[in-house]
Amino acid sequence: NPTVTAMSNAMFALKGGNAIIIAPHPRAKNVSRVTVEMMNDAIYPLGAPAHLIQIIEEPSIELTGELMQAVDVVVATGGGAMVKAAYSSGKPAYGVGPGNVQCIIDKDSTYE
Repeated sequence: NPTVTAMSNAMFALKGGNAIIIAPHPRAKNVSRVTVEMMNDAIYPLGAPAHLIQIIEEPSIELTGELMQAVDVVVATGGGAMVKAAYSSGKPAYGVGPGNVQCIIDKDSTYE
């Protein structure tokens, strides 16, 4: 889950022309760091700025809370406490429980 979540959220950010900072669960920090390194290594030769995808290498609840208060938009995947913290950050937030994915659908899209 930590690799797929990082890749999915990074894809959404990059497709929208944004950078992203990944704040992984502390137990997933190593695999998440390697995933971020691999993604940056793959997109840099394509013209992306170095370190367009960033990661908190020593994550904690406190650092994640500070990050959520400093960014423009919060995208949170995790337990109920994480999603509640995202919604309480004072920033626009999209949150879901573990194993789910956030879906942002343009208001002008149509269903056929």
